Order: sequence, then structure tokens, then C-alpha cells
Amino acid sequence: TGRLLSIEGDEVYVAWFLKSGYVQRVKHNLSSISIAPPEVGGDEVTPANSPAVTGNVQNQSDDAGEWEQLTDDNFAEGHIVRVHAKSHPYHGRQTKLVKIALLDKEVTTSDLDTLPIAILEVQKHQTESQTEPQIKLGSNGLPLPQPIDFNFVTPIGECVARVEFIDSLKAGGYKYKIEIFKADKKIGALKQSTIASMKKDKTVKELKEKSFAILQPVINKLITKNTYTFKVQQLGDNGYFWVRGCQLNSVANGTTTQVYVFTTPDGKTITVAGLNEFEKE
Repeated sequence: TGRLLSIEGDEVYVAWFLKSGYVQRVKHNLSSISIAPPEVGGDEVTPANSPAVTGNVQNQSDDAGEWEQLTDDNFAEGHIVRVHAKSHPYHGRQTKLVKIALLDKEVTTSDLDTLPIAILEVQKHQTESQTEPQIKLGSNGLPLPQPIDFNFVTPIGECVARVEFIDSLKAGGYKYKIEIFKADKKIGALKQSTIASMKKDKTVKELKEKSFAILQPVINKLITKNTYTFKVQQLGDNGYFWVRGCQLNSVANGTTTQVYVFTTPDGKTITVAGLNEFEKE
């Protein structure tokens, strides 16, 4: 038995009460469940008096032995995870991994937004189609590293740079490509480059810098070809504040120019260095 949370068209969200004491939020098709009248009268439906729901919860194992803490290599996009941290408001909730940001030590889920990796555990014994990442082999017959995603805050919203390894090199290292995405739409790319080794810290830093070098001119082009106004972050006596209604005069290119230059509504010139220091209005 569960409790009805909300109805959205032909879909419903139900809170299922599991034997372990966890409460699991699950989306169902309306035709797959039956709804009983509310236990308590009144106009307002609350978690306490919302209609009871009966049906089957698919793939919602309640066996504590089928879960394990996330490590560097036991989870991938598509895995089912749940929040194990008892202090977290989503404690016990299960969800599906949509995107992984190892650098930021967090993941994006299908219905619980962004969560830190440290509070999650992964469901074991999932089907191969759910759990096994696609393994690509290099020319040397060894598996290539898994893709790496870098998240960047930009004036037009968050963008993702995905580094995908294409092949191994005879002398060591890898060929790779970079694709830039905004809301799942590809807006830029580097077709191919190489990296000499995969020494973790040094390599990740180098790949992130390379990704930003591909991202920046793409964003510069997008913000200069449109007649946007921007709000620009500045530092005052009482901390940071926004200056609204600014016009962009020139962009940073990482070589000859290191700052973005704006004109404020009252004619003053202000500058910032980072893409994360101003936003499109």
C-alpha cells in the first residue's frame, strides 16, 4: 500500500512504504494502480490523509544486502541508487542516475536533482542493460577510459563538456574528442586531440583546461551575436552584488584579452574575468 502524492496527466507519483521503514517515491501509469478513498475527510489532501494506493513496485528491492556504497568503479549512468545518509531529507529514496560529475563528486538523478556521491549507495544485481557501461577497446586491445564530464557555469546557463576517448596510442596515452552540450544540444566540439598519459590528477586538470578552451569561444560567439543585456557581478564594500542592464562591449579570449568589458546603464565601464561572473537577463 502506498500514498498518492500527485497526478500529472496519465501518470501518478506514489509514496510506497517499504518493510525496512523507507519511503519510496515511484512514478506509475494511472491504469496500473487502484486508488481507495481518503481515510480522513476534508478538502486538503496531505501525506496523512491522501488516498491509499495499491499496485506493484517494480525493481524496488528492500533487501539491505543488495546495496553497497558508491566507489570509483561500481556505478554508471542508468544505475539505480538510493540515499543512505540518515540525516538527508531524501533518506531511503531510490532514483536513477542520469549524469555523473566525478570531479565535483556529485550525480544528477532522474527525480531527486543533484546529489553528492558520498550519500548514495548503488543497487547490486541490476540487469546488464541497466548497469554495464559500454566498454570500448583501444588498438592495443585494452579498455579505453570511460568518458569524463566537466560542468561549467556560463552566462547562458550550465554547459557540459564531455571528453570521450577514441583510441590508444602506440607510445602510450590516448586520442580523445570533446563535445560541448547545452541542455543536451551539442553546441561545439573538438574532433580529435591526444594526451600522453592518464596520471589521474594531472590528466583531469589538463582535460578540464582543454575543455574550457573549446567552450569559451563557443559561448563568446553565442553572447555576441545576440542583443542581450547582462547582469554583472561586482565586489563592493558589503560583498558581491549584481549590476543589471549592462551591455557587453568585448570578450575575453584567453590570450590577448583576459576580461569581459561591459557598459552599465549609467555609462560606467566594468569588467569581469570569468564566464560565471555574469548572466544573460
